[in-house]
Amino acid sequence: MPTQKHYKLDQLEVYQLARRLVKTIYNLSEKFPDKEKFNLSSQLTRAVISVGANIAEGNGKFTPNDQRRFCFIARGSLSEIFFCVQAATDLGYITESEFETVNSEIRNLSVKLNNYIGYLGRRGRRTIVEQ
Repeated sequence: MPTQKHYKLDQLEVYQLARRLVKTIYNLSEKFPDKEKFNLSSQLTRAVISVGANIAEGNGKFTPNDQRRFCFIARGSLSEIFFCVQAATDLGYITESEFETVNSEIRNLSVKLNNYIGYLGRRGRRTIVEQ
């Protein structure tokens, strides 16, 4: 079997961007009213943690296809974050400017994550062909 080059988790750009998004979301959610502590704020913070956690868990898997599966879950959580931030804007909890800032981070991470998913897919196909 061919040797695989393993990268440390903290060197993955998608992981670094996910960690940065956690800080942004937690700072934003602090502005929400107390009544949202166990509703929108909780949903949003769980979703943002899910992004980084799934990237980390996938990185710990052996095959590129397993890694890719967890990245798909992370991508779904990014969509959930987008909805929650949009709802927070609609409800007046954050400004349009704050929405645009976080949306830019979400889009950037989404593009990088999609590229990483594609890379893992190509690696997975090569692994299958080489076996």
